[in-house]
Amino acid sequence: MKRIVSTRSLPHLFLLLALVLLCLGGTAQAETTATGTYTTEDYCWTCDKEVVFTGYYNAEKHWEICPECGDEWSSSHSVYCHAPTVCASCPATDIVYDYLEHNSWTMLHDEYYHWEACAHCHERMEVLYGHTGSCDAPTTCIYCGAQDILAQDIEHDYDAEVDQYDQTHCWTECTLCGEITWSKIEHASYCDTPAVCTYCDQTGVTISEVKHGWSSDYAWISETQCQLICDECGVAKEEPQAHVADCATPDYCKNCNTKGVIAEYSHQVDYDTWNHDATEHWRPCKNCGEKTDSYENGTHIANCGTPTVCTECKATDITAAELNHRDYSEEYDNTHHWYYCGVCHAEQWRERHEAACTSPTSCWYCDAENVDCIVWHTNVNFDDGGPNFEGPVFSDENGHWWVCPDCDDRTPYDHEYDENGICDVCDYERPPAPPRVSGDSNGDGSVNMRDALALLKKLANWDVTIDDSNSDVNGDGAVNMRDALALLKYLAGWDITLQ
Repeated sequence: MKRIVSTRSLPHLFLLLALVLLCLGGTAQAETTATGTYTTEDYCWTCDKEVVFTGYYNAEKHWEICPECGDEWSSSHSVYCHAPTVCASCPATDIVYDYLEHNSWTMLHDEYYHWEACAHCHERMEVLYGHTGSCDAPTTCIYCGAQDILAQDIEHDYDAEVDQYDQTHCWTECTLCGEITWSKIEHASYCDTPAVCTYCDQTGVTISEVKHGWSSDYAWISETQCQLICDECGVAKEEPQAHVADCATPDYCKNCNTKGVIAEYSHQVDYDTWNHDATEHWRPCKNCGEKTDSYENGTHIANCGTPTVCTECKATDITAAELNHRDYSEEYDNTHHWYYCGVCHAEQWRERHEAACTSPTSCWYCDAENVDCIVWHTNVNFDDGGPNFEGPVFSDENGHWWVCPDCDDRTPYDHEYDENGICDVCDYERPPAPPRVSGDSNGDGSVNMRDALALLKKLANWDVTIDDSNSDVNGDGAVNMRDALALLKYLAGWDITLQ
């Protein structure tokens, strides 16, 4: 008996056949492109449970298929530094990988720094940190344990600190080295316990200042002024203030809540309304409409494509103080990189190439290669080009410097002396100025014809350097031919005293 298939069911048969061929073709594709398979248990987000995935791999990638829902994901290979030909996630070998990873770390150090590095290849994994010693063991780093180091900083054992005081001051002192770890400050107290120092809890000491707590209120003192009074002791906490009022209640001072002569009115900002003119916009007061001092007030800003429409207040026909740009494209030459706006083609942010000393011709901002760069070192703060103080500082009379661990750079920086002659960066003490020797123009410590010759050359505009203080031999505050003549007379044996 023949079985007759209805023509109406043919589309359904074709659809079923297509699905079967697609599945077979997909499997054939996976089997033909894969060089190996594996299984792995993982979480399927579609099935919402742990399943055993079937994995496939070749030299370029690996992919896994859920046996229950058919979801597939793929990934390029990644390797560990100690096994660069074996994928870290699948059994593939002799592969092309996109990522080289590290899976164990150790702490390394030199004389100046310590850092975290890969335990296998020793690649540095984070920034360098200068060593820190303790006051009782200054050549041993308290963080990495390295010995015979040059410490960037010395710390004290907080458990070994003790409070000290005398009649006028209190401070904290390290019992191991005797150094003051919390600077001396004058005794002070609060008004509720005026005889007890709030810092060291001592009584019988000289209190330099009595402080007041937070609890206080304004009190009316005249038609024009009120004053903040401490609730604890009734003493005024600040100088008398002029009465101020809110514009909604203009007759009453908002501090002391009494009537008086109002010197100034405050306003409530209406954050739902903008007022503007051609160049600025501002928030008005909810009550009186006056211009407030809101932080949102300012000059108009517009997009370069619509330069007369403010992006903040939406006002039109304005003059913008600043234009926004977008859709940038990057350009560079041998010394600089910059951006062009994709709308108006204006040039933006032209800057010098910058690079690390380990790759001095590769700009780290625009990735340009073989270009002229400003070269920075590991021990430099990239925000402003100054040292980042992450290593010990060295100094002499010419300046101070840090040691770059990558290239051994030791570029000196000028000392920054304070009013006491101590460098704020390295604590180097400025050497005392040599004693003044009147007539010693060339600064060699003696007075002879060489000094007269140096002074005459200087006065004749030769490119020579003289000591101006020593050259002012007549003491009139100026260096001129009178000094040269007096010095020559002195050297010729005349009865002249050099000033």
